[in-house]
Amino acid sequence: FFFFSSLIISLVSSSVAESGPAVESNSVLYLDFQERLMELTNNTQMTRFDPNADDNVGLHDLIKTIETAADDDDIKGIYLKTGSIPASFTTVRQLREAILDFKESGKFVIAYSPFYEQSAYYLATAADEVYVGPLGIIDFRGLGAEIPFYKNLLDNVGINMEVFYAGNFKSATEPVRRTGIRDQNRLHTREYLCDIFGEMVADMDASRQLNGTDFRTLANDMTGWDEAASVATGMVDGVKRRTELKQHLKNLVGIDAEAELNMISSTDYYSARANSSISF
Repeated sequence: FFFFSSLIISLVSSSVAESGPAVESNSVLYLDFQERLMELTNNTQMTRFDPNADDNVGLHDLIKTIETAADDDDIKGIYLKTGSIPASFTTVRQLREAILDFKESGKFVIAYSPFYEQSAYYLATAADEVYVGPLGIIDFRGLGAEIPFYKNLLDNVGINMEVFYAGNFKSATEPVRRTGIRDQNRLHTREYLCDIFGEMVADMDASRQLNGTDFRTLANDMTGWDEAASVATGMVDGVKRRTELKQHLKNLVGIDAEAELNMISSTDYYSARANSSISF
């Protein structure tokens, strides 16, 4: 039974692969993050036994996709549409490093969004050029933490939490045994947030040539909320509408203004070229 089940799945997968997306010449790889970026492909709830369902490409396979595109003559560059990216800092940083490696191939990377959340802008700064839409903002302000406390709530409903802990920096259970943050918790929370933000700022300063300032200052001043100041300081390379950006991409690819721009999503490109093997 297992043999025939595997055979059927293999035949269905092969059939889908043969009728899958094609990669045309002079294409641009399109990266958009509408769903949470997981570590492994399809590590999310999805419809069972649906051979036509699109893959939810995970971090490792997305990096493999970018590496494949770097050596693919049909791919001329990457378009990052990164208004927001639902992923952890570590995940975004690994993806950012993959983008930087892709640039070593000599191909372009363009980032564009009507607005940028902080982690998305951190990723976008790996691009050769960063653009924002008219009236757009860059919500770059630094990191912070909000810690909820439930002690009063638990007391009101008659729940008594019995917690055993030792040491001054054991803060995991503070929300159920205290009504406010302790100095030690505040200290180590500030320390790790400052470390993470320091890594972000160092990466961004190395990628973007700013005009007489640095990203820590830009975060403190919330410069990204001022469109003109964002351009003047070098946070972005300019303000463009989508039609203007599309024309700019055509120029980079080297096709006529009237020609159609071939764009392929990371999911389709993964299915067509990066996902060369299927494992069970």
